[in-house]
Amino acid sequence: MEQESIWIGAWNNLEDLIKKYPEGHILVPEFKEVDAEGARPWMQESAYKGNRVQLTIDYHKGRKSIFLNKVPA
Repeated sequence: MEQESIWIGAWNNLEDLIKKYPEGHILVPEFKEVDAEGARPWMQESAYKGNRVQLTIDYHKGRKSIFLNKVPA
C-alpha cells in the first residue's frame, strides 16, 4: 500500500509541474526524454522496487525541465 501512495503522489506532483512548466521536457535517468504517459509506468515501477521518486527542475535544451530520479525509500 505504501508503494501505491508513493507513485500516486509522484504522479500528482508531475502533473503540477507539467502545468507549471508546459514547454519543458520530462526526463528519466540517463537524460532519456519521455512524455507524461511514458513517465507514469517508470514512476510506478520505481515505487514497487522500493524507491521513492524525486522530481527536480533544471534546464535541458534551454528549457526548464522535469527530471525524475529514483531515491531509496
